[in-house]
Amino acid sequence: MKRVIMIFFACVLAIQSSWAQQAASSGQAQLFSPMKDFTLFDRKGNEHKPSEFKGKYTVLLFTGQDCESCGEAMTILDGFYNRNKDKAEVVTISLDDKDGWSGEASKGSFNEWNGNSSANDIASYFGSTSLSLPFFVIIHPNGNILHISKNRLGSFFKELNEQVPDAEIDNILKSHKK
Repeated sequence: MKRVIMIFFACVLAIQSSWAQQAASSGQAQLFSPMKDFTLFDRKGNEHKPSEFKGKYTVLLFTGQDCESCGEAMTILDGFYNRNKDKAEVVTISLDDKDGWSGEASKGSFNEWNGNSSANDIASYFGSTSLSLPFFVIIHPNGNILHISKNRLGSFFKELNEQVPDAEIDNILKSHKK
């Protein structure tokens, strides 16, 4: 039995290594590796980079106007951000056209950015497209990627709560289990 378990774990490690090599050769993000920095713009046209928040957990939420789940996620993240400003930042990154996005009303007290055409390149870096919204990334205070989640609010909030414990998110997770 012990030998079977060792073989199983050796296979898992070989597969993970193969996936990591494929991601590295394609230029895609890899878990636990440093995140590539990129430039985005706020509603006033000011440039920003996620590296501005080094030293805090950073949550990236990729959104779009036609994404209903994005609105639910933004509401929960707005409360999370207001309760945890001292240790975490939240950034929504709109994949919508910059002109349409800049005319929208602000949706939260957190950071809202748009990269115009580069936002889609950034989403691709994390292995997503505008078809897989909402899309979440959690970045450790040291700048390494901790979590990438596509279309899975539950798994994202579970991981976020493990990294930055928050009683309200814990209550949401418990109520969804019932």
